[in-house]
Amino acid sequence: MGGKKKSTNKSTKKTTATASSSSNQIQKPTMTNSSTKLPRLLDNDDDFFIDKAEKALREIFSRYDADNDGMLTIDELNKFAIKCNGKPFDQDSIDSILEAFECEQGKLTIRGFLEMYYMQSISEPEETWRDIMAHNYNTKLDLQVESSSTATSTNPSESPATTETNTTTTASTTITEQPKLDDNTTPTDSK
Repeated sequence: MGGKKKSTNKSTKKTTATASSSSNQIQKPTMTNSSTKLPRLLDNDDDFFIDKAEKALREIFSRYDADNDGMLTIDELNKFAIKCNGKPFDQDSIDSILEAFECEQGKLTIRGFLEMYYMQSISEPEETWRDIMAHNYNTKLDLQVESSSTATSTNPSESPATTETNTTTTASTTITEQPKLDDNTTPTDSK
């Protein structure tokens, strides 16, 4: 999200939500080159997010708002960036975010966070989807809760590296091309 630079490489990648046996962490989804239609995030009538998208973004924001003050500090914002981009924002990106979106006392407010995602969703909705899915939401904007039970393989020839030790309600999703949005498609129960 935000200040990362875009690559023009349009190679095919897979989105997976599987866990490695050693880390128990879900791999970050990546999306490129898909004819898969993702539901729209923006409400055409209200010029803002559909209800489920706003609710998901607010929940994501709350994960990083460690002191529950309704604002993200630079440290909290960078933890968010690491989850979405694999690295913290550079100083130019932070300066741009703090200048362009609603902030108080040098912190990004929830409103500023939603503004940032609204602007991204207008021009690059697939990036917003990538970030939402990195936080374990599916394309219906339902949060996929990890199971506390451990899945183990009964196949002795299966290596430990391929054995899933964490499960989610959605095991994997493969997107092979750049997503195309359908303005008439919305996640279920979005209004």
